[in-house]
Amino acid sequence: MAVRPVNWAMAAIFLGVLVGGVGCASSSGGSAAHPVFSIQELMAYCERKGYCGELLCCEGTTVTVRGYLDYINIVHRGISFNAGRSKFRLIDGPNIETSPNPWNTYTHSIDVYPVGGAIDGLFQKLSSQRSLPLRIVFVRGVIRGVQAYREHGVSRLITLEARAEDVHIH
Repeated sequence: MAVRPVNWAMAAIFLGVLVGGVGCASSSGGSAAHPVFSIQELMAYCERKGYCGELLCCEGTTVTVRGYLDYINIVHRGISFNAGRSKFRLIDGPNIETSPNPWNTYTHSIDVYPVGGAIDGLFQKLSSQRSLPLRIVFVRGVIRGVQAYREHGVSRLITLEARAEDVHIH
């Protein structure tokens, strides 16, 4: 029986698909273990639209995201009436720092779900930041996909899950 030579180019492509996923863009900065992204860069990193039940190539990746705290969208059982799962939102876009109403100028957003650590203390700290200009927040977390039900079907969007200690307000 003859032994076939290994096609190393095909093996590398196969391993890249298994390890890195199909279609994920390269990171824009930071270390290889934990890239740093703006929200817009994170959306580009995840690159393609997800479809119902189909995992995005970036899901499960640990990243650091920089955005502005959307203090109108802080939801926690200790501070919000009828709150379900605790979360807060980061927004990003042009001229947010100088806009008198950043909610009219933001172009990207992401929901962050704290999953461990001193969550009550984190939400007390976030809630104390309710003023303009919006505060910059860095979050190190894991990208998770969620089903988004829309008028014309279902798509897959991304969120972040992070420990309270991995949220830093500047």
